[in-house]
Amino acid sequence: LEVFADFPYVNLEQTAVPIAAILSVIGRPYICGPIPGFVFDASAGGTGKTLQTDAISIIATGRPASRKAYPATDEEAEKVFAAYALRGSPLISIDDVKRPLGGENLDRVITARDEVDFRKLGKTEILTMPWRAAVMFTGVNVTYFGQMARRTLVARIESLLERPQDRDDFSHPQLISWVTENRVRLAIAA
Repeated sequence: LEVFADFPYVNLEQTAVPIAAILSVIGRPYICGPIPGFVFDASAGGTGKTLQTDAISIIATGRPASRKAYPATDEEAEKVFAAYALRGSPLISIDDVKRPLGGENLDRVITARDEVDFRKLGKTEILTMPWRAAVMFTGVNVTYFGQMARRTLVARIESLLERPQDRDDFSHPQLISWVTENRVRLAIAA
């Protein structure tokens, strides 16, 4: 909880979501079943949604999260997730979701037990690939369609400030540097 103490979560229960994300990434190779998606939602920009994903990624993998835009179509989502599966990514960070979160291909990866089938680009051939990734999403007032709302854990932050990006009363003003310096202790705690 020390890492996420400065984020203005809507309620105390939501502080468990970033911790669950860290534990899911670390434990994913041993989980023979699906894990939820993790949504970091906010009422406004500049509140720290993406900062949370970087802290999670550094603790779980040793590096900040690389970010990808939310694919514009379900077909494009299949290509993106297939590329991540080929890479064997342990963590995927979809940043700044602007359209309703959901779709058949996203449903498939979130509910994957161990493997996912993808169509080979330009072919009528199916590739079955291991799926080991935890998927994180950030956005402002994220909406959902289909079954996605019940397949995600949501941490919502709401700042009382008109310009949350101007806040300066942090326990760890340089959170990424602090997490990096304390990573070993934090990963062992996880």
